[in-house]
Amino acid sequence: MKMSGYVVKKKGVLLPRSIIEQLGMKEGDRLKFETKNEWIRVVKVKPKKIERNKLTNAIENFTGDLKKIMPYMREAEEGLIEGFVRHVSTER
Repeated sequence: MKMSGYVVKKKGVLLPRSIIEQLGMKEGDRLKFETKNEWIRVVKVKPKKIERNKLTNAIENFTGDLKKIMPYMREAEEGLIEGFVRHVSTER
């Protein structure tokens, strides 16, 4: 199955395009974790084959890490994190 997504570079985790777009982000935007006070760039990745369970694991790992950092996060309807980003920078 082919899927396109974005990698959050520092964590090396693939996030589905839908999550990034749901957050109103686009390629080159950066996530800022308030408690860590660091920017993490979102990089677009070419569509490639990826197994669904690997993607699910990546999302679970990513959201699990974020939950440790930001306990006030809430889960979106699909069980994915929607509200984990407090600041979005559109600086290029």
